Amino acid sequence: MKTHEIISINESDLVGALKTMSLDQLEKHAKQIIKDMGSDNYAGLMTEAMQVVKAESDQAQKFQALQNTIRDFLPNEAVMSDIYARLAAILMMILSRKFSSIMAKS
Repeated sequence: MKTHEIISINESDLVGALKTMSLDQLEKHAKQIIKDMGSDNYAGLMTEAMQVVKAESDQAQKFQALQNTIRDFLPNEAVMSDIYARLAAILMMILSRKFSSIMAKS
């Protein structure tokens, strides 16, 4: 799946598509979306995303806080406001998989 398809896929199909992707594919899409939004600082956004996820206890608030962080972090405003939600879903999936991987190793 190409990044532009991730951006335009029906929202109800997005999570299913993300679940089938490898971590490398998810990161590739996240980096491309971040680049399209005017930044090449994937590591910086992931650092902020980890802090947001750690700080918020409620899942719904966590997701909204992550979207706000993404919106504030990226220099270009999105014409399509749900781009922040899509990128937040990708970042949450990446963090979840990385956390699961770390826990499996210990």
